[in-house]
Amino acid sequence: MRQRTFGSRLSLLARFGLFSSLLVGLGCDEAMDGAPEPTEPVTIRFAAVVGELPWRCGQLYQDVGVTAASVQPQDLRFFTHGFELVRADGSTAPMLLDDVPNWQAKQNALLDFEDGAGKCDTGTPDTRSEVSGKVAPGDYVGLRFSVGVSFAENHKNAAVAPAPLAQSALSWNWQQGYIFLRFEGGTPAGRYEVHLGSTGCAGTTGNITSCARPDRPVVSFAAFDPATQTVIFDVKQLLADSDLTRNAGDSIGCASAASDPDCEGPFSHLGLDLATGAVVEGQDVFRAE
Repeated sequence: MRQRTFGSRLSLLARFGLFSSLLVGLGCDEAMDGAPEPTEPVTIRFAAVVGELPWRCGQLYQDVGVTAASVQPQDLRFFTHGFELVRADGSTAPMLLDDVPNWQAKQNALLDFEDGAGKCDTGTPDTRSEVSGKVAPGDYVGLRFSVGVSFAENHKNAAVAPAPLAQSALSWNWQQGYIFLRFEGGTPAGRYEVHLGSTGCAGTTGNITSCARPDRPVVSFAAFDPATQTVIFDVKQLLADSDLTRNAGDSIGCASAASDPDCEGPFSHLGLDLATGAVVEGQDVFRAE
């Protein structure tokens, strides 16, 4: 288990007197409050599936949604942030993300499961299926993170923002910010989309003060071992209560509008209240395996 790995390393540092030396080398505030520096490397692996089958561009998947429709991948990308490892007593330690060109910066990370093949022709060949960083030494048993871009970075100009936020395909506009989750699939009836992002945002260009509906799902696993487990994103579960053969609202599928009936299913499975955009119980799109 990962918790034994972290714990054994911490014990080793203490045994040789290195842990106290590490604290001496920290800044004054860090040493005074007793918080050890994030030094333990950790990688959280992700995978995308459709039920029991791996998600791949160029494939055709059957029996999706309430009408058992077929779906052909066109796009699947989402942002993540706010990673924390959870201790047995429920307390958490923040995971300091590595700076990874194109994929991770300022605590925001992009996961990308489209490779530009098949009908995924609006994407690129590059993919990303992990988030890497460091955490303070300790014994950890669980994982928590949020889907989306942190509020502080959400309302940037994608044309000049650093990667991974330099994504015009994942940006709505300066007021609404980024598309946190972009799913697109081809069906016999055409294209079906789930585009998740904050709505009802107030403020002026470059100075958004609030968003009425934040729409940032929180994923939490009471038991998770980064050394042996993977975070699974299940497209079939996201669309389990969706009718892919028609559009009940004004948009193609769900574009995060509170009034769109097509958003009821995806929001419920992502653990979000459609009316308020607040986090609620019931998230089942992500699982740990």
